[in-house]
This record gives sequence, C-alpha cells and structure tokens, in this order.
Amino acid sequence: MREMRISKRKYDMVRLNAPIAGVELIIHKDKQVLVGRRTISPGKGKWALIGGRILKGEKMIDAVRRTALSETGLAIRIEKQVGITECFFRKYHYITIEFLVSPTDNTPIKLDFQHSEYKWVNSGECLFEIRAREIVEKCLI
Repeated sequence: MREMRISKRKYDMVRLNAPIAGVELIIHKDKQVLVGRRTISPGKGKWALIGGRILKGEKMIDAVRRTALSETGLAIRIEKQVGITECFFRKYHYITIEFLVSPTDNTPIKLDFQHSEYKWVNSGECLFEIRAREIVEKCLI
C-alpha cells in the first residue's frame, strides 16, 4: 500500500480525536546516541531523539528509514525494536515505537527544519529531556 499524507488541518483534527502512532530512533555509534534540539512543538527548544509519525500505508521500518534520512540525512541499519512509549502532551496522545539503529557510514548529519542543532550524548547526558530515557540507557549498556 502506498503511504499517504494528509493536510495539516486534517492532521490537527485527527490529533485532537485519536492517538498518533510514531517512531523514535535511538541512533547510536561508539556508545553515544544522537539527539537534536527541537525547533517545533511538541518539545520546542528541548533535546530529543529523532522521530516522526507513521504515515497511512507505511510500514514501521519504512517510517524509521524515511525519518532518519529526511531528518538527519543518514542511511541507517535497523538493529531491533526496543520498546514502546506513550505520551500525553497537552491535548494530544502519542504512541511511539522505539528502534535501535546505527548509521551505515560516516555521512555528515544534515538536519531538517525540525532541529536547530544536534549532538552525540553519553548515557545520562541531557537524557533527562528524553521520554524514552530508560530504553535509551538500556541500549547504551
């Protein structure tokens, strides 16, 4: 099935009335995880894992690959699904599937509009701003 996008107006209506399914990427290398400082809500100004929604007709693993490439410019290797988080943010409800992934090469990171900067962090460093902290910390052990 072909992935589908809907207008922002329709998406906002869905978000108000149903949970949104998404993926978050624990992009790791050398015992560190990639985080980005968000430029948009939710979490504007905070450090967060790279992630995005799953589009209608899109498989989860395809959403992981698409999100990595569009938000960071990285081609990745998917290692495994490592958890699920649930977040109620103001009037919205998100269900997010967490994936452990690694870059396939040393391509420079090219952030999209959703992040102003990035950094590689060790366990405990700035992870207090990340919802999936326990999952990330287990992956870094």
